[in-house]
Amino acid sequence: MVTLFKAHSVREGTDAVLSTLKEGNGKNIIVVPDAFTLAFEASALSRLGKEGSFDLEVMSFARLASVALGNKMKKCLSPAGSVMLLEKVIRKSEKNLRAYARAARKPGFAEEMYAALTAIRNSGVTAERLEKAAESLDGYVRDKTLDIA
Repeated sequence: MVTLFKAHSVREGTDAVLSTLKEGNGKNIIVVPDAFTLAFEASALSRLGKEGSFDLEVMSFARLASVALGNKMKKCLSPAGSVMLLEKVIRKSEKNLRAYARAARKPGFAEEMYAALTAIRNSGVTAERLEKAAESLDGYVRDKTLDIA
């Protein structure tokens, strides 16, 4: 059985999840964002008054997919790895950038561009659609759109 919890804060979510855990009720897998796995596990064990547990596992979404899909899962980059790769791509194509040529060398540019590209991809917009949209734009906005595409 899968139980989903919705909460407005980490503390509220933690309280809701931990209040349902009972001894001997089978294996419990708690899925949390990557950055919270260690903290949540420590908090859960502390609240349950245990030093360890065989029936409780805290994992990230990526780890759950890896366990569930095994060898069928294709390897993918973490967000940090994606930013590093994007930084390399930006450096390589820096001379071809129209609007972002100067900004490309600034600290944090790759992270900001990664966030923008992720939002665009999650909206279902492709590079081809961006290029097509740029045809109807002018000036700096057109240049930025083409750089992102």
